[in-house]
Amino acid sequence: MAERPFHTLSGGEAQRLMLARGMAAAPDLLLVDEPTAQLDGRTARAVDAALSRLAEPGVIVVVATHDARTAAVCDEVVDLGGWVP
Repeated sequence: MAERPFHTLSGGEAQRLMLARGMAAAPDLLLVDEPTAQLDGRTARAVDAALSRLAEPGVIVVVATHDARTAAVCDEVVDLGGWVP
């Protein structure tokens, strides 16, 4: 897949590629918007696990999500209203 142009990737593939690029940059702060949207359950769990591993001392991961499973793996949750786990 490394040789494929970005525009030929599926939505889920493109989403995972952008997340991987962000993680590879070794940021101190990573902002992630709906990281598991459009993903099947198995892939969503893998993304959640990767984000959990990234969130270590010195690294802050902020996730905006409607996915209760993703919210459940976060250390802290800020409910902006309307979301029920």
